Amino acid sequence: AIERVPPSKIVPDRFQPRPVLPVQLHTRFHAGKIDCYQVAAEWLKMAEGDLGHRTRIRELTGMAETFDEHGQIKPITGVWFQDPGGAFRFRIETGERRFWGACLKHVVEKQVAEPLLRVEAIRQPTLARQIIENRHAQPPSAVAQAREIAALILQHTGGQPDLAVPDPYDYFRQAISLPNRDRLPRGVWPKIEELMQLSARRM
Repeated sequence: AIERVPPSKIVPDRFQPRPVLPVQLHTRFHAGKIDCYQVAAEWLKMAEGDLGHRTRIRELTGMAETFDEHGQIKPITGVWFQDPGGAFRFRIETGERRFWGACLKHVVEKQVAEPLLRVEAIRQPTLARQIIENRHAQPPSAVAQAREIAALILQHTGGQPDLAVPDPYDYFRQAISLPNRDRLPRGVWPKIEELMQLSARRM
């Protein structure tokens, strides 16, 4: 079922392979030090002197502006969970760019009421769905592609990656040192090859 939920009740996936936020904002946001609208305000401030940030923000707010004219065509997908404080929140599987676009637009336009985003709860979120959506959105950079490969290796190895690692890049780097990285269970490499459209040797 499709629901409408304000961004304050939505949480992006901390280890989404395709980075959206600058690392310094990502780390503080997921540590609970700033909320989504404070992230947007600080990001806009950073963009005043950085063309790269301005370009990314223009892209995200442009997407959010289409919601007013055409509505949010694709819902954000994910799962409901209960946070340590007992509140129910929605964790994003796909659609993080739509989420941040709405937050940025809210701050730029100095809106009072929170926007409502269309979300769809699914039974089983998957990393593969995230990667496929990311590739439909835009071609991956070399760094984004490396993060996607690392995430798939972390998912399929017997080792348990440390979820407490604050820096997302350090999280993905764990794929380099995990035991059995080069000998994944039979059939796993072909699945990763098919998804990534790369040979195992190249990856």
